[in-house]
Amino acid sequence: MKKRSLKDIGLDICVSYTFISIGIHLWEMFSGYGTLKGHMKVFSMFFCTIVAVLILSLYQMLEDWPPLILIIFQYVLAMAIILGTLYLLNPILEVAPGGYQDMWRSFTIIYVIGAAVYYIEIYLSIKRQNKWLKDAKQSKV
Repeated sequence: MKKRSLKDIGLDICVSYTFISIGIHLWEMFSGYGTLKGHMKVFSMFFCTIVAVLILSLYQMLEDWPPLILIIFQYVLAMAIILGTLYLLNPILEVAPGGYQDMWRSFTIIYVIGAAVYYIEIYLSIKRQNKWLKDAKQSKV
């Protein structure tokens, strides 16, 4: 049996927690526990997470773009999706005055932190791969 890394175990914990949390909120919502507004906060956080992860993963398809342009494009696209979805759901959710600004601020802070971690990891990975290539070329000579 393959030995599992801490990264794999951490991923399993995160996925399990997400399924349990979403499942509990769905069950409570349909059972009449809590408020719709409270449950929708959890679902909006889940939706924002999905959007952020999917948008950041576009890097692999657009890696030929200049990095700064790509980062700005990804952020603008993510914000457009988040705020556009909030606008479309406004008749159901009744967004409070200042709700768009709150969503923008909340999403931006977390997105910037997540994007920084993501791009630092990519940078370090590329640096490691370049070192391996350099070592491989030197060992052939």
